[in-house]
Parts: sequence; C-alpha cells; structure tokens
Amino acid sequence: MKRLIPIVIIAALLLLCVPFPVSAAPSGDVWDGETITVPSKKVQKDGVEYYEITKCSELAYVAQIGGEWLSQNYLLKNDLILNDITIEWNVGGNLITNPETLYEWTPIGSNEKRFTGVFDGENHQISGIYIQDTNEENYCGLFGIVGYPGTAGCVKNIQVNNSFISSKNAAGGIAGCIENNYSYTNVGIKSCSFDGLVISSAEGVGGIVGISDSFISNCLNYGYVIGKSKVGGILGYTLRSGVHIYIKNCANKGKVIGNNEVGGIVGYCLNPFIIENSYNLAEIKGDSLVGGVVGNGDCANLKNTYNVGNVSSASSENVGAIIGSDGALYAKDTIEGCYYLKSNTVNTEIFGCGNAATAGGDPYGFYVKSSEEMKQQGTYEGWDFETRYYDWGGIKESVWSISPSINEGYPFLSWENPPAPIVNAPYILSPLTIRTESGSSLSAIPNGSFLVTIPVTKQTDSGDAMVLLASYTASGQYRGLLYMELEDVPVGSTVKATILVDNKSNDINQLKAFVTSGFGSFTPLGEPGVFPA
Repeated sequence: MKRLIPIVIIAALLLLCVPFPVSAAPSGDVWDGETITVPSKKVQKDGVEYYEITKCSELAYVAQIGGEWLSQNYLLKNDLILNDITIEWNVGGNLITNPETLYEWTPIGSNEKRFTGVFDGENHQISGIYIQDTNEENYCGLFGIVGYPGTAGCVKNIQVNNSFISSKNAAGGIAGCIENNYSYTNVGIKSCSFDGLVISSAEGVGGIVGISDSFISNCLNYGYVIGKSKVGGILGYTLRSGVHIYIKNCANKGKVIGNNEVGGIVGYCLNPFIIENSYNLAEIKGDSLVGGVVGNGDCANLKNTYNVGNVSSASSENVGAIIGSDGALYAKDTIEGCYYLKSNTVNTEIFGCGNAATAGGDPYGFYVKSSEEMKQQGTYEGWDFETRYYDWGGIKESVWSISPSINEGYPFLSWENPPAPIVNAPYILSPLTIRTESGSSLSAIPNGSFLVTIPVTKQTDSGDAMVLLASYTASGQYRGLLYMELEDVPVGSTVKATILVDNKSNDINQLKAFVTSGFGSFTPLGEPGVFPA
C-alpha cells in the first residue's frame, strides 16, 4: 500500500537547483515582411495580464503601430523568423547579403514612445533581424528604447540570432537604450542572448544594449560588435550613475572592435556602476582606453570577473587585460577577485590595469595567471563554485561552474549550462491542479488555504520516495516546502498526492513539485511539475 503523510513546512530548504521547465518551442513562424496582425489573445501569468505573441506579424504590429501597445505585456509562445535567410557580412561589418532580399525591422519603442511593458520571450528565439538605419536620432535593436524615468520596462528570456543591426545612433542586439534613472528596480534586461552583428558610427554600441542606466543580468553575447566609441560586448556605456545600475552574471564571447573606450563587457561606465560575476573570452581591439572587461571606468566596481581574450590597442597607454583606464592605481576603482590571462601570445605586454606597467605593476585585486591556472577552480579564491549551500534561504545553486569539456575549460556561469533532462526517470509528474478545501477547481493560486494535487506515476522499481512541493513569490523568493512520503507504490501505477497549502500572507504565486528518494540527497527522480504551467 502507499502511504501519504503530510508534514509541516520546512522553511530552510530552497530547491533552486532544479529550474522551472521550459516547454519545447514549435517550428518558427516566418514573416512575409508586410503583414501586421493585432495581438488578440490575453492570458494570465503570475497574476499579470499578457498578450500572447505567436506570429511575426503580431510582433511587427506592436513595433510599427506603437502607441499604447508599447505599455502592454507580452509572452512569446514560439520562435519567430523575421528573415528566413542567412544574413552575411564581411570583417569590416559591411553587409554581403543582398539587402533587397531582406525585410527591415522596426525597433520596438522610440524617442516618441518608449516600451514600458514586460516582454517575456519564455526562452524562444527571434532570428533574422535586419536593420540598416541612417537616422542619427533612432536607437536600434530588437527594441529601440526600453523604460523611462517613473515607468517600468523589462525584456527577458529571449534569444536573438542571425541578425544584422547597423545604426547611426546607439545600438544593441536586444535594445538600443534602457532608460530608468533608478526610479524602478524592474527596468532592464535579463536572461537574453545575441548572435549576429551590431555596428554603429555613434557612441554606445553593445552586443546586448547600447546605452543603459539600469540592470543587465544573465546575458550572453556571441555577436560581432563594431563601434566608434563606448563599445562593449554586453553594454556600450552607462547613461548616468545610479544605485540600480549593474551588470551581473554576463559573458561576452564575440569580437569587439572600436576606437575609444572599448571593453569586453562595458565600454564606459560611471560610478557606482557594478560589474560582478562576468567574463570575456573574445578578442578586444581599439585605439585607446581598451580593456578585457571595461574600457574606461569612472570609479568602477568590479568583483569576480575574468578575461582570457587578447586585448590590443594602437596606444601603449590606457590598455589593460581587465580595465583600460588607470583609476585603480589611485584607489578610484574598487577591484576584487579579477583574473586575467597572460601568455606568449595573449596579453603579452599589458597588465590587468591600464598604465600599471609604469606604476610598478597591478594593485590589489588583479591577478595574472597562465592558461592552465585559469582552468583550475582553485585559482579563483572566494568565488562561488559550490553546487549548493545552506543558508537562511536554503539550498542555492552555485554562481560558477567549471568543466574541461565546457567553455574551453575556463569557468562558466552555472545558468549557462542547466541540468540535463532526466532520462528514464523513475517517476513522472503530471500537471499540478489546485482547488479549494471544499473541492472547487481553481485556475489561479488564491489567498488563504488551498489543495494541490500532484499525480505521480512510478516508472521503475526504484523503492519508496518522497514528493516535495516548494512555494515561491512572483519574483521567485522561496516561501516554504511541504512533503509527503510515497510507500509501496506498484510499478506502472499512478497515485495522486494531495497537499494542503496555507497562503494567508497572499504572496505565493508559484509552485514546484518533484520526487526525491528522501532528505538524504534531494536528488530529483524525475522532471519537476510547476503551477502555473
């Protein structure tokens, strides 16, 4: 017989090591370059209303019509292909593909009306963006301008590929500009990637964003970035200083070329801008103020960064493997745990900080290493490589990981390589359902107490197990854990574990359930189930 035993919430466990699953994307919708269609389907996610985007024509409608559509929220439900052709360019950034075969994209949001809603790509791709803009006032990217002082605006969970973005103003693969003026903490870009070309003859060019005064987190650039000044693999430059301005958990893997203020992560940044847990793998090249992480930093705050890309400059001054400017020599920059590669072929004649050679070497916080040392976890003192650790929040996923077979053997951010799906899982969880204590079905998590039913099918003779149900707020903050034991369940049978959840505080918005062998290991025995799905 099975036995289901409800136990109290254990507030010290947070199972972030098992990410919320993302449903597989269907075949991409291909745009005809002309049709625009009004988005019509509205859905609820975490208590927020969104329009679903399933077609290129729907996204083009939002971009071209603008107006009040730029203050709405959107969910991308499948891949979009704006140009169903491989877009090619030469080393100088000049388009090789015949432009007459390409449909030009209108960035979402402009000077006249910024995008102030939430765009959640749900980890889908938008490919084939083509922009060849000669207007010196237009900001270019998938989005033009996101946010405005006193408003919101967030773009997340989107991959932009096979794209060509050429501008006479600030440009980025995801957005030309993010403007916030630290009025809101939820204005910014997170969990996005870009692969293509971004080129501009103006200041502010980035693989992800051209200009920003907000946050950028968990973003990756694979693209080729070319600019005049203030050029960065992730961000061109910060518009102003502010408490919510930072780059965290980002990486650049694409070549970055410019004249002045050129950096693998950021070209130019103002105090108190923070760059933390980020790295550069690619070549960085410029004329002056060139750095593997930051080109020019005015009181920059760098923590736990590294660079293994070759940094070169036409000048012997103001060039560094980490930061091109020399503020760190005069205690103007806060540097902690920053490592860089020096070899016979990479960064041979430079230090971590610009002009450090004439000052007798790098100040505290910069560490020069060989390629072999850079591939050893023990090199990075104080970095979070622990798989998970206990604290008041519970079990937390590490920031960094390292493997000989990933990222050329150099450290990578753990979010870049999430756990692989569990093959031949001993247990399968069907969709979670919720209802009131009296038995009425619910479509959303209510205030007060409610019941969660978790159908569990036993696939193999793996012994007894335990069903865990974790609860979170809309922002992902852990609220608690309930569990029930499964005993003597026959192979091939399905049982329904029903658990009572108390939501008196009315802050639970997400649920995640999975099966483990017990509290000894917390190793999941199948893919998790979530609500809302």
